[in-house]
Amino acid sequence: MVPVTESNKILIEEQCYALGAEAIIDENRAYLTILTKTPQCFLDYFKQASIEPIHTKKTWIDHYSGAKLTSSVAIKAIDRPIKKNLSSFETIIELDLEGAFGDGLHPTTQLCAEALTTVSQYSDQQTLLDIGTGTAILAILGEILGYKKVVAIDNDIAAIQKAKINTQHNHCKNIALKIGECSEINSQHTYDCLVANVLTVVILKNISNFQRLIKHNGYMILSGISRQWMREVLDALKRSEEHTS
Repeated sequence: MVPVTESNKILIEEQCYALGAEAIIDENRAYLTILTKTPQCFLDYFKQASIEPIHTKKTWIDHYSGAKLTSSVAIKAIDRPIKKNLSSFETIIELDLEGAFGDGLHPTTQLCAEALTTVSQYSDQQTLLDIGTGTAILAILGEILGYKKVVAIDNDIAAIQKAKINTQHNHCKNIALKIGECSEINSQHTYDCLVANVLTVVILKNISNFQRLIKHNGYMILSGISRQWMREVLDALKRSEEHTS
């Protein structure tokens, strides 16, 4: 467990992932629980790392100048300038990033976006389920790609409130936002594609839920899985398939 404050929690999370954390559980305001298969190695690196506190959220946003999401879609902060090389992108998603739940810079978000773009070329683009939507980046992209119905769910009410701001600002018409767990979603409604950019522990816990919510021959995009956990996720997928077949 790593001690944190509200002002430095985001930075410490980022540095813990960079130092080899596979997952981080935030259940206590004063501590983060770090999950890693190499605890001693992680601890040695962590002791050597210099972790500087974040001064203000505004300082971070002032330095944010946009991000490439896919080859044709870029992201910018509302009322903030965007990099010149991104301004010519075909589509620009504008996000309220105050207290950000996702800014488009994380590699897992970009991988999901590229995969979703590829899948949309083969799916009939009717329904999409976005698990752990955060700022609703992937849900908004789903509507841009042509999905007729997008359901975006998160168990954090603050994330859903932020997602509502962002979907409204981007004039989205096909996105329904829900607060809760994916286990609470009615399996009578299945989806052509499910995307979950979440922690590995969340994926492992919910694989059977994910599979029951996908249509036959549908697509499931999972991200946030480190190499050390890949085998466990693949094994869990196999067990779930055997159980449901």
